[in-house]
Amino acid sequence: MQLKDITPKNIIAFIQGYTRKWVIDFFEYILRHINEQVEWRIEQVAEKSPECLLNGECKICHCKTPELFYASKPCSNKVSPCYPAMMGRKDWIQYKNKHVSNPNLPKDIREFKEQNGEQRDNSGS
Repeated sequence: MQLKDITPKNIIAFIQGYTRKWVIDFFEYILRHINEQVEWRIEQVAEKSPECLLNGECKICHCKTPELFYASKPCSNKVSPCYPAMMGRKDWIQYKNKHVSNPNLPKDIREFKEQNGEQRDNSGS
């Protein structure tokens, strides 16, 4: 990491990342939507930019991985970002149902869809 990489945005991301990782390690159920997004972000980076995982830091912003994946900021790659900004619970559930291919939806997502009168689309799209 170089001095130019130490920006207010990256400092906030650093604090968020380490704090969320610690909280999720101890209270996983409370922040399940964040934990799911972290796991999905890791999958996205492994697929789109594996060197960020192998080197232990983002090749763009030089923040440490996997702690970076717990931060709210989106992937900094302007050409082909790996993931969007961290979403709230309801937004994540909606996004996941549309964009994340996962046939085994957790119970909270099924309940959310039932409460909102939405039917599960099993076509995989």
